[in-house]
Amino acid sequence: MNRYSAEQYLCISASESGTEVELQMVVDFTVHPGSKATMIDPPEGPLAEVEDVKFFLMREGKPSQTPAALPVWMINLFCDNDDFQQWMLSEAADQHVAAVEDAADATREMMLEDREA
Repeated sequence: MNRYSAEQYLCISASESGTEVELQMVVDFTVHPGSKATMIDPPEGPLAEVEDVKFFLMREGKPSQTPAALPVWMINLFCDNDDFQQWMLSEAADQHVAAVEDAADATREMMLEDREA
């Protein structure tokens, strides 16, 4: 089980007046790896579980310091679907790969420093 954080931007606009509101959505979540099939249970794929979701109003390209209060029904529209689940799993996979690459780079740098010393 690993913890991750991801963000994306949302734009809500009025169709007639042209007013647009841009929000930054920040999601903290945990990924459960799933399990292999057993004699009695089918396999289960990985599952992302939302721990916290916050929305920040964007002004002049920067998010506000205070989270915006969105109605629960709107948050559910964004977060309670298969596409959102896939997005979180994809973000977690990308972050995992980056962490492995960063660790390998750090190890390589340490080995080079040891050789030079």
